[in-house]
Amino acid sequence: MTEEKRQEKIKEIQHLNVRIRNVQESIQLSTSLSNPQIWQDNCLNAVKNCVNEWRNIVSFYQQDDDGNNNNNDDDDDDREEEDYDHDNIESIMDLIRIVENELMNNKNDKDEDKDKDKDKDNLIVERIKNDNDNKNGKHDELMTNTALKIYGLIQMSLQVGPLKGSNPGYFKRCGVDVAKIAKSYLHEFIEDKDENHDENHDNRHRKVLQCLKFTERQEENIKKWLENAEKAISSNKPPSKSALKMQNAVNKVVPSKKKGKKKK
Repeated sequence: MTEEKRQEKIKEIQHLNVRIRNVQESIQLSTSLSNPQIWQDNCLNAVKNCVNEWRNIVSFYQQDDDGNNNNNDDDDDDREEEDYDHDNIESIMDLIRIVENELMNNKNDKDEDKDKDKDKDNLIVERIKNDNDNKNGKHDELMTNTALKIYGLIQMSLQVGPLKGSNPGYFKRCGVDVAKIAKSYLHEFIEDKDENHDENHDNRHRKVLQCLKFTERQEENIKKWLENAEKAISSNKPPSKSALKMQNAVNKVVPSKKKGKKKK
């Protein structure tokens, strides 16, 4: 991936992180998410948009990463792999100048010039590789942190509103209607858009979730929440009294007191 492409990718991820933070704040400040329809419109749909944006970023730039890997595989065996970006010439030249200055400061004998030339070349290559490793490290850290935030957003959406509680994806009290909304919502995260597939159900789900860069445990949690929603639908139970009271609370309008004339 070229430096220009890398910077474009970083900008898109940074924009997504701002969007994630805004959605989190909106969910935390909302006082009407107990209503299932408002929960779906203002919370689940907002989270789903963030997930889809993240999926698009990963899949779009993954093509470039795969292309680079294929090109490297076609190189001659005796050719040394170059871990730095050829487009970033200025930073490479800076590194060369730094190394040359260091060697000049440590110069002792003119007879060792040849050895120092070799040392210079080795140091330059090492510095370039370290510089590239730092860039890759920051890039990988940004990807990992964003995937974690996306997962955290999904988890947050399943323990607010009609599912408010300490455990995400707890559907035993919410009723069948809320469980159906949650099932449709979660199913979109593991849905395989490709209709021409021969793989089994679990493998397809795993591949789709891996596109979101989730860990294996995070993938299992999402599938468990989906299974819990399906169980709640199968049981076909109405919401509990406390859950129903909470869901209907936002629909109640408190009448305002009319100001009357004071009697003399």
